[in-house]
This record gives sequence, C-alpha cells and structure tokens, in this order.
Amino acid sequence: MLFRSASALAVLEAELPRTLNASPVFSPVPIEDLEQSTAEWLETIADESYIVIAARASDSIVGFALACSTSKSALHSGLLAVPNSVTLAQVTIDPAWRGRGVARALAMAAIREARKRGFTAIVTDWRSTNLAADAAWRALGFQPAAYRLQRVIGPHG
Repeated sequence: MLFRSASALAVLEAELPRTLNASPVFSPVPIEDLEQSTAEWLETIADESYIVIAARASDSIVGFALACSTSKSALHSGLLAVPNSVTLAQVTIDPAWRGRGVARALAMAAIREARKRGFTAIVTDWRSTNLAADAAWRALGFQPAAYRLQRVIGPHG
C-alpha cells in the first residue's frame, strides 16, 4: 500500500511542472523520472519531519500537500528563510478535481498540522503568472514578500 501511495503521489507530482512549463507561466521545470520520484516519495512519507497530506476519492489520490521546516527546505534561504517557519512546498490537485476546494482543504490541513508542530509562520513559493495558483494562495491569506526575476540567456532561452 505504501508503494502504491508513493507511486500515485509521484504521478500526481508531475502535474506541477506540466502547469509551470505551459502558457502563461513558461517556467522550465523538468518532470522527474517516475521511478526516481516514487523512491523519493517513499523516503519522504517515512520521514516524520515532513508533513504529507493526501486527498482520496474512490480509492485514488486526487491531491496532496507537502511541507517541511524551512530550515530543511532548499526553497527558502537567506532573506527568505523566515525563523520558525514551515515551507508549504507543494499543493497539487488532479486536473479533474480542480475547482472543488480540494487544494484549499489540503493547504488548510497542512497549516493546521504546522501550527500543531509549533511553527509560527508558513511560507510558500509560486509563479505570479500561474494565475490559478496566485489567486488560490492569496485567497488563503498569503502575501508576496519578495519577487525573484530570472532571464535565461543560454541556449535554452
């Protein structure tokens, strides 16, 4: 059952890069190899320092939230590393289940669990051109604290 869950999470995790690679975001995020991603999910699920919450419907995982201490996350460092915070690294929903409140429920569950674990702040990262994510995060009370600008000047730009 654990492998099946990890495999389902790995398949669903690929939805984020698909969204980020497409218009209007155009953020070149690679899709991980399914076998490698499944192995990483098995480790993540087993590591109690992570917050992993999955939404199920009809015996299928239709969404998940993943969070961990910001000090453990590679997403936020330097000025972006808020003391005693948790990084809500990803909330991903199966496209067929979007617009039904699943993402909001998962994000709120992750926030409640972070509070229960003693964290006093929560941070996340999203592309402002990802209009659905921008609206969803703002509706949950998140506010932009920093903007990162990037321009690819190499052969892939």
